[in-house]
Amino acid sequence: MKESHNFKNLANLDARELNELGNTYVGYGMWDRALECYERSLSLRREAKDRRGEMVVLNSLGALYHQQALWDEAL
Repeated sequence: MKESHNFKNLANLDARELNELGNTYVGYGMWDRALECYERSLSLRREAKDRRGEMVVLNSLGALYHQQALWDEAL
């Protein structure tokens, strides 16, 4: 996957965009990049006290860990 210049600096993306980018990285098996996006998204959601958004990101993180057979982290 060729990265767009817009995605090199995650600070420019909002929480929703970060979660979607993380999902795309998961689709390409780029686990570390996905994790980086999810963690940044989760941080932004928590800062905004967005409980629904936090749940969405935690679900994405759980799925990422599940795909890697990291069961304790997935829980």
